[in-house]
Amino acid sequence: MGALGYGRPPLNCDEKRQMKFAHELSADKLRGGFYTPDNLADDCLKRVRRLLGDRSKIDLLEPSAGDGAFVRAVGRAIDRSDFENVRVTGIELNEGEAAKAKTALSDINASGSIHNCSFFDWANSSECLFDCIVGNPPFVRYQFVKPSDRVAADELLASAGLSFDGVSNLWIPFVVGSLNLLKPDGSFCFVLPSELLTIKSAGLVRSELIRHCDSLSVDFYPPGTFENILQGIIVLAGKKTRRIKSGCEVEFSDRGTRDSGSWNHFVSDSKNNWTKYLLSPALLTSYNAASELPGIATLGTVADISVSNVTGANKFFTVTGDTVENFELEAWAIPLLARTADCEGLAFLAKDHRRAVDAGQRAYLLNFAANKPDPMSFAKSREYIEAAESEKIHERYKCRIRNPWYRLHDVRAGKLMLTKRAHQFHRLLLNSTKAMTTDTVYRGSIKPIFARSEKDLIAGFHNSLTILSTELEGRSYGGGVLELIPSEIKRILIPVVQLKHEFSALDKVCRSAGGQRDTEDLLISATDKLLASNYSELKELMPDMESARRLLRDRRWNASS
Repeated sequence: MGALGYGRPPLNCDEKRQMKFAHELSADKLRGGFYTPDNLADDCLKRVRRLLGDRSKIDLLEPSAGDGAFVRAVGRAIDRSDFENVRVTGIELNEGEAAKAKTALSDINASGSIHNCSFFDWANSSECLFDCIVGNPPFVRYQFVKPSDRVAADELLASAGLSFDGVSNLWIPFVVGSLNLLKPDGSFCFVLPSELLTIKSAGLVRSELIRHCDSLSVDFYPPGTFENILQGIIVLAGKKTRRIKSGCEVEFSDRGTRDSGSWNHFVSDSKNNWTKYLLSPALLTSYNAASELPGIATLGTVADISVSNVTGANKFFTVTGDTVENFELEAWAIPLLARTADCEGLAFLAKDHRRAVDAGQRAYLLNFAANKPDPMSFAKSREYIEAAESEKIHERYKCRIRNPWYRLHDVRAGKLMLTKRAHQFHRLLLNSTKAMTTDTVYRGSIKPIFARSEKDLIAGFHNSLTILSTELEGRSYGGGVLELIPSEIKRILIPVVQLKHEFSALDKVCRSAGGQRDTEDLLISATDKLLASNYSELKELMPDMESARRLLRDRRWNASS
């Protein structure tokens, strides 16, 4: 792929969700322009050649031609006699890069043309179909794409009777739109980010692939496999079928690692994530068997976990002890667990909160409730609020819809607390201090039928089956971080067992391991042993659950190395 010219702001925290390259601070990065190494482009051309069979005359499309990386790869394929009669059509938005691609085309023994325009505008006006499509689509956050290109992308999909559901990145409409330009029995190969498998907005891509493809393959390449590509990538290849299908056999492969291997899964048409297919058939069979054991339930049947207090301005509403003292905010400050790293055990205790305060953490939530003194009647608290207004905090969406803007709605604590994002593994905690949380830590309560069994739930939560379930239900956007949303949390598998008598012992294990810093998985190992000793059927499957959990976690980490 080449420099696409789609405008981007300077790098920000969202860049953690993008594929990272060695030149990520260059102008190419800022406009979504990344370049495909020769050996990767050659590999893609070899794949489509094999899928095309003995077809001799070939029309090839590169929808994001850039400086001509894939065009040059076509030239090398011709030199290898992989292609004989090939016509190349390339689309490139950036004028300078389109000129380079035209030069590359003139240097090889192939006919064709390079169009300097938007791919979506071109596709909407073209009636051409192609024998094969190859490319490295642009990885650009969708909010940075010009409105006119968004409209054109919507029109292209609408012409095929499709629509997007919360698009997150430009590569998604590029892939779906490209597949609609492929002839029946035509082949394709794309270089894509690993989020293809997990994010909700890529569900349309996954569904279209299953419905319209044969010989579908997903190959994983770890960071460093290709020069200048610092994150893991996926090479997606397939052949378009002549009929719509309800399922497809997909080959998954690890490439470029010591443990390289391949495995197959039959994948049904669905927009659900494909994380489970990263497991071998044997491991997935074990997971399915464990999920059907008596005593294994979903978290949603035992507890209600939801988004906690949404402030719209955490830096204003969550404060340190020093801020409370300096602005005399004691009347409105209530204990807060702003991040689960501040709780090293399974229960958030008063001593944990005190430690967070002493460490200068944002350990208080400001609750300017109507039944409390008016903060505008006191000089120091008024000064604090007016300072925020001078920074336009009150004009933020969540703030401006409140009256007064600094009064939060529905401020309450949950007996349960669950991390929203995790690097090592998600932790479920007991709120022993009635501390508040913000939207970075979910709050929850046990269902009435399981009343007073919070310690049973928490003591059994941190086991390999449950943590594997979080990996399968959640999504990783990059940076090695796993995120769970409430609908996914409901589906997490948990053992319904009586383990409250082990709560204190497990709390000590968790604290000795450093809570969030439990790099040796000591809490999980201890919980696995307890469950195995009380649950013979699960004991037999637990080794597979541990292997699968580690495999998915390590893949998540390695994809962002």
